[in-house]
Amino acid sequence: WVPSPSYIFKINKTSGVAVANISASNPEAIAVDSQYVWVTDWGTEKLLKIKKDTNELIGSIDTGTNPFGVAVDEQFAWVSNFADDNVYKINKTTGALISTIDVGDGPIGIAVDRNFVWVANGNSDNVTQIDKYSNVVLDTIGIGDAPYGLVVDRDYVWVANRFSDDVWVIDKLDNSIAATIDVGSLPKSISFDQYSSSVWAGNTFDDNISQIDGDTGTVI
Repeated sequence: WVPSPSYIFKINKTSGVAVANISASNPEAIAVDSQYVWVTDWGTEKLLKIKKDTNELIGSIDTGTNPFGVAVDEQFAWVSNFADDNVYKINKTTGALISTIDVGDGPIGIAVDRNFVWVANGNSDNVTQIDKYSNVVLDTIGIGDAPYGLVVDRDYVWVANRFSDDVWVIDKLDNSIAATIDVGSLPKSISFDQYSSSVWAGNTFDDNISQIDGDTGTVI
């Protein structure tokens, strides 16, 4: 599932062919669970809910101003509202707003694990850690210049910093910085492959991708 300026494309991973497209105003980020695709739409300030098997847009939920990132767990969708400096916790079944959590300046990337929600604050150069059960901010961790995307694995949070051209690694055990890894120019998107234990960072200005060994922290 890929956002574009006016559409969300569903692409067959084997053939690389787009098999469906769903209209949207300005889709920004996408999260997928077992049944639905969740898309933040910056233009309409909505969280879109799409049924995976039919590609049908079945709902839209109000967000804050300039919704950017989205992450989902079994019960909730978590949306970072860039202009409001907060995160919405939304019940995926009812669409009800459960909590509004203040974070740093300009929240962008967001990820959720078993216990916590992690938010990259692009303008305040830090990451917010939220207890996902109590909705309480537990920590604010200083990071590189203009953090954008972030991803979590079992032990670490990997943060792509646009203006310092690097990936910082946060140890979830004590929120210390475990490593700083130089990548390409203006890294934004970042993902983790559990099968190869690789982290992939998309370098916008270089038009390439850096592959990082998730065990050693070295660029392959």
